[in-house]
This record gives sequence, structure tokens and C-alpha cells, in this order.
Amino acid sequence: MTPAPTDFIAIGEQSLIERTKPWSVSPADFFKRSERVRSLAAQVMECAPTAVAIVPSVSYGVATAARNLPIQKGQMIITLAQEFPSNYYGWDRLAKDRGAELLMVPGPPEQDWTEAILEFLHEHGPRTALLAIPHVHWSTGAMLDLPRIRDAARHHGAALFLDLTQSLGALPISLSEIDPDFAVAAGYKWLFGPYSLGYLYVSPRWQRGIPLEENWIVRAGADDFSQLVAYQSDYQRCPAL
Repeated sequence: MTPAPTDFIAIGEQSLIERTKPWSVSPADFFKRSERVRSLAAQVMECAPTAVAIVPSVSYGVATAARNLPIQKGQMIITLAQEFPSNYYGWDRLAKDRGAELLMVPGPPEQDWTEAILEFLHEHGPRTALLAIPHVHWSTGAMLDLPRIRDAARHHGAALFLDLTQSLGALPISLSEIDPDFAVAAGYKWLFGPYSLGYLYVSPRWQRGIPLEENWIVRAGADDFSQLVAYQSDYQRCPAL
């Protein structure tokens, strides 16, 4: 993890002081900071703020994607050998639930993962429904060529899920250009954030999908506290920032 900036101390103190006077918190305060954070994350990811959701962990992002991706019986999910567990366990569960197969591209972490993935796709492409890979391998720093992998995935009709935890903030990346289906990053590494603050990119292709949980604050009109029990079927959209 990266060291916390010293500004964290003042921010934390201010937050605790505000909690001592909850009557000073307005409905708008429930949204302003989170929307600001989402906008800043979108700048780093080079995507629209409307495509970014705040999530507590990489595994939460994996579970959200798994709920929406149409993986079918007999299809394959591909990840890397010795991949970080958060980008493995959720796909393992999905494969078992759907009757699919989770395969790991073999090899030591220091190998050329890009070529290994391309060879694997050449052999298994017709059955591959999803590539769930990192930008940078978590234990060695080996970097993958995402544009080449993206093109190969599209050729075979496979979805692309990216774990950007090891690179986002340290390496430039444009999700608008790479256009993955989903991408997630924990914020406590190169984004210098605290634990339990991560960011999930969701392609416009999936933004009308099913959320992992039904939270009141993400519903349309949630900023009007006087109407919270006027239950809404629609979800709120990111405002212009």
C-alpha cells in the first residue's frame, strides 16, 4: 500500500467534527463528496463520470460484473496463473454456478503474459466468454499490452474485465480507448486512498444491468429525503460535474 498523505489527518479530523453535529448535515451533503470523488476517478481512468461507481473492494466489482455477464454452460473464463485472489474467487464461483470452466493461462509471473494470452485465445477462442486479467501482474510488475489483448478478445467475442489496482495512478490508461466491459481498482495503492474506497468502471453496454445490492441512495430522487418512501424503480444518474 502507499503511505497516506498527511492531508488525511486534517480530512479525518474534519469528518469527525462534522459527525458531532449531525443536524448540520444536509441531504445534498450525502452526494456532493461522492460525486466529486467519482469525477476525480473518471479523470484518472479517462472515462465519463457516469461510467464510474464507488465500490468497497475489487471483489465487489468482480461480483457485480459476474451478476451481469451472460456466461453460459460450457463456456470458458480465462485469467492468469498466480493471479491475485480477488480476481479469481468470484470467477470460480461464477463458473461453478453456470457450468462454465475457469482456466488459468499457465506460466511464471515474469513471462510475457500478453503473448501467452494471445496464444491461449488462439487455441480456446471460440469457447472463451470472458478474459479477467490485470493491467500489471500483482507480484512482479509485469505489464500486459491491453490494446492487443482487447482486439483479440473482440475477435473471439469475449468480454474483458480488468483489475487496475496495481497500475491505476502510476501508469496512464484510457478506458475510453481500451473499452473494457468492466474495470476495477482498489484505491489504497497508487491512488493514495484509504481502504474500502475503490472504483468500478462499467461500460455503457452494461449500465442498464442489475446491481449487486438495492441501496436506497442509488435510486432516482434519493436526494429528496421527503420522498424516500415514494419508491422508485429507476436508478439515479450521475449529475453533470
